[in-house]
Amino acid sequence: MAYYRCVPLIMLVMFYMVRADPDTSELEYHCNNAVYDPNSGYRASVDDTLRDVVANTADKAYDYYTSHPAPDNQIVYGHGACNGALSHVDCQACVSYAFPKLINHCAYSVGAQIKVKDCRMSQFISQFSHPTLTQPLHTPTFVQVQASLELSGGVGLL
Repeated sequence: MAYYRCVPLIMLVMFYMVRADPDTSELEYHCNNAVYDPNSGYRASVDDTLRDVVANTADKAYDYYTSHPAPDNQIVYGHGACNGALSHVDCQACVSYAFPKLINHCAYSVGAQIKVKDCRMSQFISQFSHPTLTQPLHTPTFVQVQASLELSGGVGLL
């Protein structure tokens, strides 16, 4: 009879033993050479887009795409993805971690992405016209600014 009273306690202990935090080891990030004027409205659009990615990636099957309007009839696109083995809470924590890292690494970049072990996040502004850019868009390719770390037995989702 005492066994049945211990079952909930055993289950609770097992839950906490199995749960793990997301691995936010930074693997790489890429920043576009083209940048926008920090005093323009693009920064708010980028922030809104990435906040949307943080808020919805875990709820949208761990693979979420979004877009938000930007000044001059432009659009900021965003994407977030998590390792499918993560819990909902851990996916949310991972993209929440990635957001400020992306902003810090790639301040004012027209396009940027960051990849950590358990999630990734990216943003870019449509390239139809950019009257407020401080550099022309003739170099729209991403440039690697940090060497990738070798994945040893990593998860193939990212």
